[in-house]
Amino acid sequence: MFYSNDDTDKEIRKRNYLLNVFGIPIIIALAIAGITYLAYSKRYISSVDRTFCYFISFSIATFLYAKNKVKWLKIPDGTYYRVQDENNYSKNSLNEPIEYDRIYYVSKKKKTISLIAGLVFTGLAIYIFKATKSYIISIVNLLLGLLVITQATKGLFDKTPKLKLSTIGIWTNKLGFIRWDKINNTKIITEQRGEHPSIVLEIYLKNTIYEEANKPDERLLLDEIEDASFIETDINVLRQ
Repeated sequence: MFYSNDDTDKEIRKRNYLLNVFGIPIIIALAIAGITYLAYSKRYISSVDRTFCYFISFSIATFLYAKNKVKWLKIPDGTYYRVQDENNYSKNSLNEPIEYDRIYYVSKKKKTISLIAGLVFTGLAIYIFKATKSYIISIVNLLLGLLVITQATKGLFDKTPKLKLSTIGIWTNKLGFIRWDKINNTKIITEQRGEHPSIVLEIYLKNTIYEEANKPDERLLLDEIEDASFIETDINVLRQ
């Protein structure tokens, strides 16, 4: 067995799962909605800002739900197991090759597009404030624009590898180096995220809690990786 499943902690893990995945997001959303209602009733904010804040509370709850859910695995017997993202894997290996056959980096082109989008959000925030005097919508758009600009700028100067492949194995920042004989399977799947599909590399390792739950140990988003369309072919060739 790869996890504790006795009667002393099974119910505790279930309660923690329900609290973290459902309870906390709902409580935070209700708190934001409640504060919004009070602020509107006191005429501190406009009706437009009130509607926007309700939308933000729902968005935050959805984000927290998704973020917390990936930290839990549902075991086939119906119980839940909390995983530690970074601590399950060794980042070093004596068998790691000195040189890799393929190394993938962040796409500078896509980061440039993100930078432009961030500037647009920032400009939009200023326009909205001048046109409507809506403080909350303007501030949220401004913060979003600044966040996108910051992340895009970091990406433009990021020279660290995001994925490395060789005939011996595969490397990711989360897993470190893993030999091919320690890997059950790799899949590249397409997921619908909003209006645009996203490409994800899933890596399934042997003898881990993720294998017990039939889940991937690594889900690497490929949307902003240069030459991501070649990854599946490179894996098939190098793994032979």
